[in-house]
Amino acid sequence: METRQYRVTFIINLRETKRDIPALTEWLKGILVELGAKVEAVEDLGVRDFVRVTQKQNPNGHYLAFTLSATGDLNTAIQQKLKLEKEVKRAFVESVVSVKA
Repeated sequence: METRQYRVTFIINLRETKRDIPALTEWLKGILVELGAKVEAVEDLGVRDFVRVTQKQNPNGHYLAFTLSATGDLNTAIQQKLKLEKEVKRAFVESVVSVKA
């Protein structure tokens, strides 16, 4: 099966989370490993303002970016796994490079 490189960026909803960022990072890393991904790097991008604010009381979010390799459709699996989690506002999955295994 083909292994692909991905970059997954999570936007953390700061109003809904009760955990600190290192604990959230480990939790998300655990979810990615559970879905069959091999996490290669984690980058804390910090708090950033949204370009288009939909809620005035929530104008920003904390961004976490993961570089990983996985097989199969990781995007669908992540979206289904985190659908009901209020701590994660958004998850963006980008396919970086295809590598033959």
